[in-house]
Amino acid sequence: MILLFIDEKKFVGAKMTITDKIKVIISFYASLMRLGFELGEKDDVSTVIVYPEHFIVDESYTVDGIHRHNASVLEGQSTNGTVIISWQDIEEDIKARETENVIIHEFAHELDFEDGIADGTPLLEYSNYQRWSDVFSKAFTTLKDLEDADKTSEGLEFLGNYALTNEAEFFAVCSERFFEAPNTLKTYFPHVYEELKRFYRLDSKKLFS
Repeated sequence: MILLFIDEKKFVGAKMTITDKIKVIISFYASLMRLGFELGEKDDVSTVIVYPEHFIVDESYTVDGIHRHNASVLEGQSTNGTVIISWQDIEEDIKARETENVIIHEFAHELDFEDGIADGTPLLEYSNYQRWSDVFSKAFTTLKDLEDADKTSEGLEFLGNYALTNEAEFFAVCSERFFEAPNTLKTYFPHVYEELKRFYRLDSKKLFS
């Protein structure tokens, strides 16, 4: 799967050289996420752009006639078959050997966007949507209420406040934890774990035990 990913995807270095090491590491995690799928299934990514470090994205938009401009420092971004990642953050995540993984995070966004909407609900079998919505909405809302009340919990600390930015980020962060810390995710959020296990068709807890 790794060799096929390297062969099929276009790797682009933004002011840096793409080495075999970079290709293999990105391809490894992208392939890990697809172990439960058939070859070519849920694989809409065509291009991977790698920056040497954090990159800045400028966004301009108009709301109620008021024009606004924001400059955001990002670790990664994904849209329309293109994943953009910071190599600095990839290395930091690997060295830390903890729960965060920007590669898994950004490729999870691509899976989320398969139905054309990045809303935290990837393309599912029709019969699974209600259960997915119930489980993820309950977990997200419960943690959001804690955050709004300036309270915390072990589960919230485990996922981090960034997971509560919106439902899309919640899915991406939970996907990170599913592969990087499955035992802890199952302990704090057993129902979320089970939904991710069904979606990825993989029991990561058993895989890494």
